[in-house]
Amino acid sequence: MNTENPLIRLRRASVRRGGKTILGCVDFALRRGEHVAVLGGNGAGKSTLLSLCRGDLPPTEGERVYDFGAGPQVSPIGLRERMGLVSAALHDKYACSDWRISVEEAVASAFQDSWLCYNPPLEKERAEARAMLDDLGIADLADQPVSGLSTGQLRAVLLARALVTRPEVLFLDECLDGLDAAARKLIMQLMNRAAGRCTLVCAVHHQADIPASVRRALLLREGSVVASGALEEVAAHRRDHEDGECLAELPAPPDLDVPYIFRLENVSVVFAGRKALDGLDWTVRPGENWAVLGGNGAGKSTLLRVLLGLEDVYPGGRLGWFGVDELPDLTEVRRRVGYASPLLQGSYSYDLPVRETVWSGYFGSVGLYEQPDEEQKARAELYLRFFGLDRLADRRIRSLSYGQLRRVLLARAAVSGPALLLLDEPLSGLDRRARPKVLGLLERLAATGTHFVYVTHHVEELFPAIDHVLHLEQGRAVYCGLRENLRS
Repeated sequence: MNTENPLIRLRRASVRRGGKTILGCVDFALRRGEHVAVLGGNGAGKSTLLSLCRGDLPPTEGERVYDFGAGPQVSPIGLRERMGLVSAALHDKYACSDWRISVEEAVASAFQDSWLCYNPPLEKERAEARAMLDDLGIADLADQPVSGLSTGQLRAVLLARALVTRPEVLFLDECLDGLDAAARKLIMQLMNRAAGRCTLVCAVHHQADIPASVRRALLLREGSVVASGALEEVAAHRRDHEDGECLAELPAPPDLDVPYIFRLENVSVVFAGRKALDGLDWTVRPGENWAVLGGNGAGKSTLLRVLLGLEDVYPGGRLGWFGVDELPDLTEVRRRVGYASPLLQGSYSYDLPVRETVWSGYFGSVGLYEQPDEEQKARAELYLRFFGLDRLADRRIRSLSYGQLRRVLLARAAVSGPALLLLDEPLSGLDRRARPKVLGLLERLAATGTHFVYVTHHVEELFPAIDHVLHLEQGRAVYCGLRENLRS
């Protein structure tokens, strides 16, 4: 038995936000070398527990004590560099940033306990950043801009950033979420290697995402620890609570009397000399629902940004929206097209109540600058019930879990009854119970006449209404046609 004092101990620790208890009376001890998985569904409190342990949040009540070998202390000051972090929220912060940050600078920022280098890194810090990238087998990325990385590459860079300070503890918050199969394999290998260097605390929805070195677990439900001990025993006791069954019926969107919704001819997008899209021809017609498949870096998210008019295309490419072969009023396009993505989630910086965040979908705005009328407000209540959010409607979105916020943004995308929903990895961040429920809700939306362009890595996510598939590899279409003719 390990007789050392715990690295981190919580005694009856609670966290409250916006008048609500997010974590309540948690007792937890993390000992050196005893890797731990934190299990639970969306809103269980997993990310909050990691933030509390790392010192990003103070306990509202109770006690938090650190002992990294120099005696107990209640403050994380002086210890933050010894606690690394990889999380979906941090990933989104880098992915959404307009700053021109190189991979080397992103890794070196860990020495300043910041996601940006507010002071130029020391030569020693740059050297250590490059050495860590080399150690993880991604040294070729050092000079690339973070904004040009694929999802899998950025996740590997965040692991390098978390490890470069040689931490005692590594917090991994849904580290495999949103990755294709190849990237998942790589990141799992890197996590298992990290287990030999430091103590892991892994927050996960899915047991398959837990590194092999993890043997202990605790299970959270609605902010409370309901089971702890050996991983196998805790997993056997896991019972995620379910939201009440949705009974709300939604109105149909307006009919589309146009020859096409989107049309792309010879469309290319170039970032830093690399073609994210390469000569793409593609048409979405009324009555069609499309999946866009491909691995990290295939160009899927770039394609959606082109459709929203957020990316400039290379000269020679042509685009059309809603039957018009010229650039329309993009504000009007965004009113007719709903959009949800990890990029939007990372950049939605206004801490509005859930209800007002959904209202902002009427105006295609990030933040709420106009007030909906009474009819729109009543319609929003339907969508809150439809997505199982009515009990969260008065909560501010920064008090929500990552997966809960994903459902809020799906409701925001759908609330105006758009002709088309552009959904980029919509199940990313959702727990194992929520995923089939959301897919069922999307199928019901499709039955009302809503059209879909659904971006994913996973063919198994495609719900029955998806009848066409565009498969991208390195920005090129390798298949474009009926789903039934796609060879898996």
